[in-house]
Amino acid sequence: MQLSAIPRIGQSETALLLYTKPMIAVLAAIVLLKEVLNFPQSLGAIIDISSLIFATYNTNKKIKNEFS
Repeated sequence: MQLSAIPRIGQSETALLLYTKPMIAVLAAIVLLKEVLNFPQSLGAIIDISSLIFATYNTNKKIKNEFS
């Protein structure tokens, strides 16, 4: 399924989508299993989310520069 996404949306976007899988799993565990995050886990989640935002911003900036 992931390999079929590469020709459709490109390598960068596919990688960014695959990067969200652990975050979705953590959110599902919190909501469905009533899990609680401790401080190191919360810090890791913040680092993951901020790196995803940074990578998305850089990817979008690179795409805009290619079409300018």
